[in-house]
Amino acid sequence: SDFPAGWAKALAAAGVAEESAAREVLDRALAFPNSGKLEVNGWKVPEPRKGPLQMMQAHAPLFRAMENLARVGFDEAMVASVLRDSRPQPPPPTKIDLGDPRLQSESGEGAYLPRLYDVRTDSSTASMRERELSERYPALVRLANFYGRQFGYPPPIPRAFVGVSLILDPCEAKHLEAIEELVGKRPAPLTVGIYFASKSQPKTAALLQAAIDGDRPWSPLDLLAAAGKGGSICGKGAKKRIMEVWDALWKKAKQPAPALEAKKDGGRSLGGLVAPTAVVNGNLFQGEEVVESGALTLLCKEAIEKLIGGLQWGIGPPVQASDEEIAKWQYFGGKGARQQLLKRWHPAITGEASAAVRVVPLPPAALAALPGGRIEARSEEGAAAAHIILLGDPHVEGSGAISPAPGAFLRAYAEHLAAAPPGD
Repeated sequence: SDFPAGWAKALAAAGVAEESAAREVLDRALAFPNSGKLEVNGWKVPEPRKGPLQMMQAHAPLFRAMENLARVGFDEAMVASVLRDSRPQPPPPTKIDLGDPRLQSESGEGAYLPRLYDVRTDSSTASMRERELSERYPALVRLANFYGRQFGYPPPIPRAFVGVSLILDPCEAKHLEAIEELVGKRPAPLTVGIYFASKSQPKTAALLQAAIDGDRPWSPLDLLAAAGKGGSICGKGAKKRIMEVWDALWKKAKQPAPALEAKKDGGRSLGGLVAPTAVVNGNLFQGEEVVESGALTLLCKEAIEKLIGGLQWGIGPPVQASDEEIAKWQYFGGKGARQQLLKRWHPAITGEASAAVRVVPLPPAALAALPGGRIEARSEEGAAAAHIILLGDPHVEGSGAISPAPGAFLRAYAEHLAAAPPGD
C-alpha cells in the first residue's frame, strides 16, 4: 500500500544493507518498458481485471486443480508449486513446410517434393524470362503499380511469388483437372510441388511419384498428360501404361531410361496429410473443396494480392527482394527461424486443442515424486529428452471435439521433431 517506499523498506528488511541500494534497484526496475504491468502465472492482467476478486475468479481452475489432485494423494505443496509455474504455451505454429523450394534453397537442403511446375524454369515461360532481363523496374515494383490496371491474375512476371505444395490422388479425375487448371493453361508466378497419395491404389500413386521424382529431361506434366490419355491414370493396366510412357519420354529425350521403382511405404500420405491437400505459402487447406473448379487459382490469387498489399503499405519485402527473401516474408513476416514451421501435421499439435494447453516447466525430480510410476527413456546416441505429462479432460473446452489420444499425440510430436533440420 506504500508503493514505492514500502517496497524499498521491504527490500532493506530482507537483507539489503542500505535502503538507498534498494531504491537503486527500484529505479532500475522502473526503467523497464513494462514497468507497472501485472502478470500472474503468465497471464497479463488487463487494467479492469486487477482487483483481487477478479484475479481469484480467473485462476479458479488452478485452485480447483490443486484441490482435486490433493484429494487423490498428490502432495499439496508440490502441486501448488507446479501450478504456480504454469504458463500458457507459446502460440502453436500456424504454417507448415511441405517442401517449398524457395525455403529449401535458402537452407541448402534439397526440396523433398518434385517440381510439377516452376515459372523460373518451365519451357512455356522462356520468352517471358528473356523479356524480364531488359525490364527497367524491379518485378515487385511493377507488380505493386500495374496489377489491377495493366494486367490481372496471373501477372506476366516470371518470378516465384507463390509456393504451392499439393497432395493429390492420381486416380481421381477431379484432382488431375485441378492440376491442369492451375498450371496447364497459362504461365503463373508459381512454383508447385506434388506428392501423389491414393487410398484405393497406393502402389500406382507411389510408382507415379517415383517417375516424376528427381531431375528429368522432360516435364512431369508431359508424363501425367500421356499416362492419363484416355480418361484415367489408374485402373487396369496402370503400371504397364506408366512404364510405357516412362520409356517413351526417355526415348524422345534420346537418353537411356533408368530403372523405375516405387518406394514400398509411399503412395499413402505425407507428413500426416492425405489427399486432397494444398499448402500455399505455408497455409494449409484440406478437403474436397481444394479441388473444386477455380479453388487453387483463387488461393494463389489471394496470396499475390496479400503480397501487393504488403508492398503498398510498406510492410512487405524490399522491392529488390529475391524469391527466397519473399518466401521468408510470407512464412515468417520477415522474422523468425525455420523451427517455427511444422514439419508434419497433427490435430494435437495445431488448432484449438493445442491453443488451450497450459505448460509447466516440470523438473525431473518432481516427475519422479509423482505417484503411479516413473517412465525412463534412454538413448545410446545421447539425444535430448523431454518429460511430458498430459492431464485434462478428453474433450476440448468449448468445441465438443474429442482430442487425440496421448499416444497418438506423442508419436506425431516425436515425428515432427525428428523431421526438423539438424541444429533446430
